[in-house]
Amino acid sequence: MKSALQFLRFASRGFRARLAAITVIGLIEVALSLAFVWFSKTIIDVATGNIEGSLLFYAVLLVVLVVLQILFRAWDLRLRRLTEVRMSNHVRYNVFSRLLYSRWQELASVHSGDMLTRIIRDTDDVVDVLVSSLPLAFTAVIQFAGALIILNVLDPTLALILGIGLPVLASLSHLYYRYMKKYTLQVKESESLITSMMEESLLNQVVIRTFERQEEELDRLGSLQSQLQESVQKRTRVSVFANLLMGLTFNGGYITAFLWSAYRLAYKKVSFGTVTAYLQLVSRIQRPLFELVRQLPGMVAAKAAVERLIFLTGFTLEDVRNPILLQGNVTLRMQDVTFSYTEDEEPVLDRFSLELRPGTMVAVMGPTGVGKTTLLRLLLALVKPDAGSITLEDELNQAEVSERTRSNFVYVPQGGSLISGTIRENLQLGYAGATEVRLGSTGARSTPSARARLKQVDHTTEHLTGHRRSADGADHRRSAATVAGDRRLGHADHRRSAAAVASDRRLGHADQHKRDAEEVSDRRLGQAGQRRRRTAAVASDEELRRVLEIASAEFVFDLPNGLDTVLGEGGSGLSEGQAQRIAIARALLRPGKILLLDEATSALDEKTARTFVENLRREIGNRSILFITHQSHIADLCDQHVEICINDLK
Repeated sequence: MKSALQFLRFASRGFRARLAAITVIGLIEVALSLAFVWFSKTIIDVATGNIEGSLLFYAVLLVVLVVLQILFRAWDLRLRRLTEVRMSNHVRYNVFSRLLYSRWQELASVHSGDMLTRIIRDTDDVVDVLVSSLPLAFTAVIQFAGALIILNVLDPTLALILGIGLPVLASLSHLYYRYMKKYTLQVKESESLITSMMEESLLNQVVIRTFERQEEELDRLGSLQSQLQESVQKRTRVSVFANLLMGLTFNGGYITAFLWSAYRLAYKKVSFGTVTAYLQLVSRIQRPLFELVRQLPGMVAAKAAVERLIFLTGFTLEDVRNPILLQGNVTLRMQDVTFSYTEDEEPVLDRFSLELRPGTMVAVMGPTGVGKTTLLRLLLALVKPDAGSITLEDELNQAEVSERTRSNFVYVPQGGSLISGTIRENLQLGYAGATEVRLGSTGARSTPSARARLKQVDHTTEHLTGHRRSADGADHRRSAATVAGDRRLGHADHRRSAAAVASDRRLGHADQHKRDAEEVSDRRLGQAGQRRRRTAAVASDEELRRVLEIASAEFVFDLPNGLDTVLGEGGSGLSEGQAQRIAIARALLRPGKILLLDEATSALDEKTARTFVENLRREIGNRSILFITHQSHIADLCDQHVEICINDLK
């Protein structure tokens, strides 16, 4: 519970004034509602002659109260809706930001569809309980107490009956909390499974179509939906039982008040106005109790959602503050590196050594699964070696490879990994804000610092204390079992994450500018587009043309819209070879001195691949290039050929 409260405090930071305003408005509505009861009693007593007074005065006063209730209710609705959307953006932004800075190896254990479900749906549950459930619960308690006090003034006996009887009966509904939480977790897990399944199917449409697996996928979806429906039915049965109990309780209370009023009125012990006050006050007593019970399912869902989000934000953060970008001639050294993904596995690399000098091209070959891609992950500090050392050094400095040294590497993952947008936008993602970065230069500008964002992420860490083992552990094991075998997931997202880190310094503005939260939220929502526009203003067409020519991607200029050709998701609209060459060109705009090409020429014909490698050779300067390849003609063009075999190095 302590960690859940910490997360709620974190989620409400920057919005506590708004939440307080929502609560105050609710209290004003309660006061107006109780005042309406009192003055409606008074106006009836004046009309029937039981008391003296101006009927017109009380009538006008009653109308004013009704108008004020309408106005405050509208204000309350507007404030709630605006706060909900801004707080949702705030929480999602910070959770997503934390994920971008989490260690890749830990993050890869959770399916991306599951993460999306948590970020979107679970965030909605948390925001709803903060903006609606908690303020409503507080005002409901105040309204119950206020109505009971007025009823006690009018009739202490009836107040005692309702004041004790209704809460006792209503409290019986708490018995369903335990079952409600259990079934709510099942519903959320089923939703995550459905999202993950549909995402995978949509991403692998070609495989599903060519293997004619459409019906099997639909059957799989139907099975998952049946599980969801079963969990929802169980949760609904519990809710129906609770509502039935509440209905009996509240109707019993109303009948009690009605019969008691009729009895007292028959013996002329109360006025007709007092009877109307009785009935209205019973409603004012019942409504807050009903609101409290009605909020319970939302609070249960929010509790489960908080646990799932705590797990998602509990991964270890990478230390990317103060990036280290070496200048001049940079040499890479790997000395007796040993690595395995788990303690139970045999080492993927065992005492592996390699030296990559400036201006050289090295080809790393070997059978599939021997550890070539793992080698790149080690260089990019996505995983850490179990033994040995990996260092970078120039003429003056030496640095051990870590998250802080990633800016020294230029990585082209297998498959190209283009994003939706124009070719120009895809190329500019690699520009990283540099004013001039060319192959063969003797130095490179440092990439923009991520200090501003990391300061906010570190501040977030103080509120999210890593309780993922206790929160949703079973769900984690299920997610890990689903995807642990696929360690290649996430490379493209990681590279895009690194680009975002290099160009975005504006995390945390909502906390620093609490009085202008809307403007800050708008700026945050527009960051991606602003980042692209800012980069586009820097990167010239000459520089883009240069890297496209080096990557043998001159075909871009033959397209009808050239650099402004719009690509679909994953670079759809281009062949695999064309997308691969654009990804290579994008990488060449990065300032790092070591190019890591993971099967970057696998979709190119031999002639195009040779032309590309020869272009690199001509333009390489003091950069070094590491090819991961199965193509012997690529290896023949390199200065050194390293073959990785199982427990062997040639």
